[in-house]
Amino acid sequence: MERAQADLEALQAEAGGLDEGEVDLDERHENAAAALTSAQERLTALQAAEREAERERSTWAARRDALSLSLARKDGSGALLAADLPGVLGTVAALVHVQAGREQAVAAALGAVADAVAVSSPADAAAALARLKDDDAGRAGLLVGGAAYDLDAAWPALPDGARWAIDLVEAPEPLKPALTRALKRVAVVGSLDDAASLVSREPAVRAVTAQGDLLGADWAVGGSAKAPSL
Repeated sequence: MERAQADLEALQAEAGGLDEGEVDLDERHENAAAALTSAQERLTALQAAEREAERERSTWAARRDALSLSLARKDGSGALLAADLPGVLGTVAALVHVQAGREQAVAAALGAVADAVAVSSPADAAAALARLKDDDAGRAGLLVGGAAYDLDAAWPALPDGARWAIDLVEAPEPLKPALTRALKRVAVVGSLDDAASLVSREPAVRAVTAQGDLLGADWAVGGSAKAPSL
């Protein structure tokens, strides 16, 4: 009887220990669940912060790229004026005088010509554009002097290898008259030398190269294409 009583007490003590362990496990489970909830909330907050940081990074990267591009721009007109080339007369703005009160109207009518550099002849213009290309100094617009030609002259025959620009484009019918006027007597040639030769022989023609240099008896634009001009 005493042995049985002792065994009963031992079993009761063991059962009590198991109850205490179960209580401890419940407490640990609750703590773990609370920690998990806190971690999930922290993760959600961090993911939102990451998205906001990515948006800010994209914004600042775009601003950095824009600033870098502005720093990379090259002032072709300034390079030509600083180079002291023969035939370069100065800026159109400095050479042309406009009646007082009409400045804005004339500037609007001239467009890019108002910001151009004036040169004495098509040959000087070709030399100036070649200099810009050689020095990788940007692009510039040139107002070309020294030529007189018939504005109503017919379109002449082109040398081998040259094509009229209007023959190289396709457009909806309503746009064709405007394109024809914009590309009137504009020939596509192989090089600046070809352009200078053609314009010298046919001053009513404007010649443009595959590299984007345009040369005419009254207007030229081009230079280095590696960076946009200011």
